[in-house]
This record gives sequence, structure tokens and C-alpha cells, in this order.
Amino acid sequence: MMKFIRGRIGLLLVLILGMSLAGSAQPDEWVVNPSAYQFTMSLTFTVSVDALVGADADAVAFFDETGACRGVGEASFLNNGTGWYTGLMLVYANQASGASLSASIWDASEGVVLDSDDGVIFISDGSVGNFDAPIIFSAISDPSNGCMDSEACNYLPTATTDNGGCVYPQCADVLACNYVEEAVCPDVDLCQYAEAGLDCEGGCLEDVDEDGICDEDEVLGCSDPVACNYDDAVTEDDCSCTYANYPLDCDGNCFLDTNGNGVCDGFEILGCMQSEACNYNLTATSDDGSCTFCCFSLPSSDGYALDVESDLDPSTGLTRYRIYVVAAHVGDRVLQVGGTGSATLIQTTTSFFQHPLGGALASTITPENVLADPSLLMDSWGTIGLDDAAEQEGDFDAIAEGSSIWSTLFEFGEDLYLGGGGNDGWSVSPDAINALAGSDLRVLLGQWTTEGDLSGQISLAILPFGASEPVNLVLSFIGPQCGCTNSLACNYDSNANWDDGTCVLVVPGYDCEGQCMQDDDGDGVCDADEITGCVSSEAFNYHPEATQDDGSCLFFGCTYPDAINFDSGASVDDQTCTFEGLELISCPDLDGNGIVGTGDLLIFLSAFGLSCSL
Repeated sequence: MMKFIRGRIGLLLVLILGMSLAGSAQPDEWVVNPSAYQFTMSLTFTVSVDALVGADADAVAFFDETGACRGVGEASFLNNGTGWYTGLMLVYANQASGASLSASIWDASEGVVLDSDDGVIFISDGSVGNFDAPIIFSAISDPSNGCMDSEACNYLPTATTDNGGCVYPQCADVLACNYVEEAVCPDVDLCQYAEAGLDCEGGCLEDVDEDGICDEDEVLGCSDPVACNYDDAVTEDDCSCTYANYPLDCDGNCFLDTNGNGVCDGFEILGCMQSEACNYNLTATSDDGSCTFCCFSLPSSDGYALDVESDLDPSTGLTRYRIYVVAAHVGDRVLQVGGTGSATLIQTTTSFFQHPLGGALASTITPENVLADPSLLMDSWGTIGLDDAAEQEGDFDAIAEGSSIWSTLFEFGEDLYLGGGGNDGWSVSPDAINALAGSDLRVLLGQWTTEGDLSGQISLAILPFGASEPVNLVLSFIGPQCGCTNSLACNYDSNANWDDGTCVLVVPGYDCEGQCMQDDDGDGVCDADEITGCVSSEAFNYHPEATQDDGSCLFFGCTYPDAINFDSGASVDDQTCTFEGLELISCPDLDGNGIVGTGDLLIFLSAFGLSCSL
């Protein structure tokens, strides 16, 4: 059965090879009858003619010692692995192995049969050669005519005449950059290949972002220099950058801590850090020098407190205080002051200023009265939400309640006292819009003007927003212990804890009453303010701003005692002197030569300054 299969295969190969060889005009005797043989050997081969390996359509035939053809094959397959034309054939024999077979070569380019010195030993069922290393069968057409260059692939040592057909090694690997399709002398050592990921021109095989860096060479990471995880080796940003959370740096430390208090500058809360100050800020981390101390102490109750504003009039020394209730909610309504069962007392260390055109309540403050006397604006009064008479629709004036004693005493400048046992005080209509706390939560309760220190407590009834019943509150305020703390000032206050900036310092040379501390000449001008100079308006160096004569006055006149018009008060001669009995010489010819010349001048100079006897 095996022989039958081999015979059928052999017959098929003979038919195929016969058709190929017939087309190549090979010898007729190159025919094999596979059925005449029992054994086969597979042979992978190529052909070398005149030292050139792998010519297209070259063929080889094997013969035994009797000249019988045992196998025919054509090298017609281009082997990319070697670059040679390779063939696959079956060689036949009846003996198992050991038969020596010689080869003949058909040179397809010349159309001739060449003898070969090569041969094979038949091996039954053997396989000789492979596509990576085929068996080469060689022949030479003319030993004396061929390539004489020893560097060439087809160098023929026996050649005495160079036929000009030298062929040199070339790369036959299609994957190489220098691949030569027609290479007949392949040499893999000559092949040049592109670097991994690059083409033969050095360009990237894959560069999705077209940045000139091949995809396989990209380094992913953070490419932002300001990021905490910046990497200068990164070529492709992968959105992994992380940044410092200012004011912290990448290590979680303060980026800046200018004052070195351990709190980053970006986290600093500026404010007053002195707990005794009016504007003490519990959350402040850095003191900004804004502390103020001259303010009222204002305790709160149920979210309600008082707010006291002050305004000093330097010309009168009076301070106008306005007292507001600070509500807990927008829409809280103030119903009345006093009459809640608790006393109200607003007192001063001196007395309250009361204007003749004013009254106990703000409703007496009208534009007409203010126009008549603007000082009415300093009047002391009580109110609920208004600082003058009601004019706007929905506003209502406060109404005095209880006895008139409290308002009468108040109008005399006394402290405002509302007893807790009655209903003394003032109230407003429940519909008054001026009684409602707005967005600033404040409702005005009154104005008190005084030179003294202010303090006290106020009882009032408030209807919280949304509530059905009012609440009664008692809110207090204590005046600040402020004043002038400079012991050299005229208004120094030894009881003051904080300086309120009101210190009045004496002008040098004057006392606190404005009187001179020293006036030696008693002219009413302090010695420190005296301006010395000539005070006589008749002197030519008169100093109009001088307050004290310094004896420097200069007067013009005749200063010669012998002159008829001598002026004893003159200090500068004005050349007006006249003398009695003085003869005038009309022609001063002193040397009598009839000419007034240099000689006369010399005589005059020689006598200049001598005493003359008249």
C-alpha cells in the first residue's frame, strides 16, 4: 500500500516536472519512471552555475552509474529566507540506500547541459537539505572564462579571461531596508534593518499624536513644571498632575508664613486679638492693629442687645449718643420702652443737653424747627425708630405713657428714669413700620447728648417675628473708661483706662487757659512769640511784623554836629548838612596856575581831614 501511494505521488511529480522541463527545453532523456523504483528520497536543492547560486528555471537531474535518470527537479521557487531559487524533488532507487548518484545541470539562461562534480548518496525515505540550507549543485560552463574578482560571489579561480559578469553580494531579505528583489547572490550579513518601531527612513511606525516620538517610546506622566509630581522625563502628559493646595506647598507645609506664627498667610484671619477691645475677634490669627477700646459694654439677652453710636462735637464738647436695640430677627417689632415691670435708667455724670425747641420725644424735631436753629439736632429725646416727626405713610410717632414727671425731669437735663412699678415710658402703634427691625436688625430708641459719661439700662417689650406674644427684655450698657491718658494734657483723666484721642496739649508758652506762661515786657505777647526788630515806621529798616524793638532802627539825617541842621536822632548821614560862614569857591584853582588840574587835586587830598579854623 505504501509503495502504491509513493508510486502515485511520484507519477504526479513526474507529470508536473515533465510539463515544467518541457517548457524549459531540457533534454528528453531527463525522464524518470517512478513505477520502476521502490524507494524515494526527498531533496531540497538549488543550483549554482558559474558560481552564481539560485538562477530562475535552472534544473538538475541525477543519474546512476548506468546513466539511468533517477530524479529531475527545477529550481523555480524563490526562497525569501535565502534569496535563492530553490527546488524540491524526489530521487528514486530500488536499493534501500548507498547508491551513488551524479548530477547534471541545465543552464536555463544558456540552454545547455553542464556537468557537475557534485552528487548525492541515496538514502531510502531520507530527507536531504531544507529551505533554510538547501543542497547546492554547481557547474562551470567554461573553466577558463568567468569572473576573476575574488570579492565577487561568482569568482572563478580557474578563469583566465574575465567575462565581465561578476556578481557581488546583496541583501535579499524583503524585511530589510536595503532589500534587492533581483539579488542572485544573497548575503544576510549585508542586510540593514530599521530600528524597532521605526521605518527605514527613521520615522515612527506609530505616532498617534504626531509629536515625533514613537508611541512605544512615549513616557507617560505629568509634564507641568508647576505640578507637585512633575517629571522632566515625561514626553506625553497623562493628566496625572497633582498640585499644591495653596497656601500649602507640595509637602503640605506653608507656602508663606510671613510672621512665623505657624499659620499660613493664606489662612490668616486679620483682626483685633486683644480680648478687652471693643472689636475683639475670637477667630483672628494675626492682629492687624485695628483694636479699639473706647466703646460701650453691651451684654445681650435672648439674642437681643443694644448698640450705642457716639458723635463728638469739638466746638461744644458735647457728645451725641444714639442708642439702638439690635433684634434677633428681621421683622421683630419694638412695642414700647419702659412700663414692663423693670426700671429704665439712662444717666450721665453731668447733665443732658436739652434744646428749648425740643421735647422728651423725637416727634418735636421738625424741619421747620431745625431750620430755625440747627443746634436742635443735638437735643436729647426718646423714640421708636424715628429721629424726627413722622411724615412717611405707615410711620407713627412715639407716645409718652404714664406720669409726666419722668419727661419733665428729663427735659431739665436730669437722668431719664422710668420706674418699674408703673407704665412710665413711651410706645408706638402696633402697625408702625418704623418699629420693625430691617436688614440691619436695628431699631432706634433715642438720642442723649452730654459732656459726661453715659451708662444705664433699658426695659422694653418686643414682639418677635412670627410670635403671638411679646417678650420683655432688660438690656444694659456701660460707658467706656476712656479719656485722655496723657498727664501733660490739659484734659488728662486719671481714671481713664484707654486713650480716646481727645487729649488737648498746651501750646508752648501758654497755659491750658490760653494765657502766656511768660511775658517779661507785659505787652500781651508771650516771650516765645515775640518777634524782634525795628518797630518805628519812620525808620528806613522798619519791620512791620516785629512785636519787640531791638534797637536796630536806622534814621536818615545830618550827622555832623557843626552843621546848622545837625539831627541827633539821625544814624545815617543823608548829605543834607549846611554850615554857617562857608565860602564857596567857584573855580578851585588851588595852585594858582589858572588851570584846575591834577596838581589842584593833590593839594586838596593833602589837606583832606584837617581841622579848619573859620
